[in-house]
Amino acid sequence: MTDRDRNNIFVSETWLRWTGRTFNEEIKRGWFSAIYEDEREKTIERFFECFNERKNFTAEFRLMGSDGKVRWCLTEGKPYYDINGAFAGYAGSVADITELKSLEQRKDDFIKMASHELKTPITSINGYVQLLLNIYQDAEGEALQLSRNTVKSSLGTIAKQVVKLTRLISELLDLTKIESGKLDLNYTGFDLTEMVEEVVQDIRLTTSKHAIIVESNFEGMFYGDKDRLGQVLMNLINNAIKYSPEADSVEVYLEGDSKKASIQVRDHGIGIDKKDFTKIFERFYRAEGKAEQTYPGFGIGLFIASEIVHRHNGTIDVSSEKGKGSIFTVNLPRDFRQ
Repeated sequence: MTDRDRNNIFVSETWLRWTGRTFNEEIKRGWFSAIYEDEREKTIERFFECFNERKNFTAEFRLMGSDGKVRWCLTEGKPYYDINGAFAGYAGSVADITELKSLEQRKDDFIKMASHELKTPITSINGYVQLLLNIYQDAEGEALQLSRNTVKSSLGTIAKQVVKLTRLISELLDLTKIESGKLDLNYTGFDLTEMVEEVVQDIRLTTSKHAIIVESNFEGMFYGDKDRLGQVLMNLINNAIKYSPEADSVEVYLEGDSKKASIQVRDHGIGIDKKDFTKIFERFYRAEGKAEQTYPGFGIGLFIASEIVHRHNGTIDVSSEKGKGSIFTVNLPRDFRQ
């Protein structure tokens, strides 16, 4: 609270705790010095302008907290009047919006990254389509026959880029469904071992470097959403391939008993720092490699996978060591209805 001369006459205990300053340091106009220098002058000008015109005051600024961490703050204030209706000063509040600012930044980064990730396959598809059109238009008879290998290679590349583009768009749609509470699951009984084999076989068709080794002792039926759990496994295996560029194999282990099933995907890649174990399941998080190079992708695949697993009353965890690979483990009840 301020008096009619713009001097602070009250600050809360929370503000003092955030700044690590005393009440005497903050009264009058001392609170301005807590604001980051880059935002201080603008905040003061805005406050004085609103004060003089008796308008509601809002501003965002940073301050260095007593814990050594930077806080983003939103301050809002408005004039108050005494019992006789005379202007008495301003009363307001300051809210910590650090997490909100962080989320806004991540969303901005995500939009930029999504634009790039979507343009890449589209550009590739367009280029190869133009190449095929040129071959078709310029070559006749024997010359066209000699271009068969180029045509075959181009179509193969186009097909891979279409699969990538489809996956990216599907992830965006799933993210939207999760945030709106509309991600529907279709629960049925199915052969879990057969589902794992189908997913692995599909991935084998798209990778030539990594051998995908499957070991299973699971038998019988499983109750859940076959397609969505297949999506989880596909995401884990594709990540294992992507983050182990120097390795040549990925292992998938399936085991269980009458009550539960466990799917484990192991790679021999870049690994993950222990401090990031929980972050990788957050939306928009992407792992970094050598020289801080970020691997391609939206950073929402594991977030979606964790949501699907949790909807089956299961858990998804990771164990890893930097430079020595990672193990992702999905534990699921065999029939979560029971």
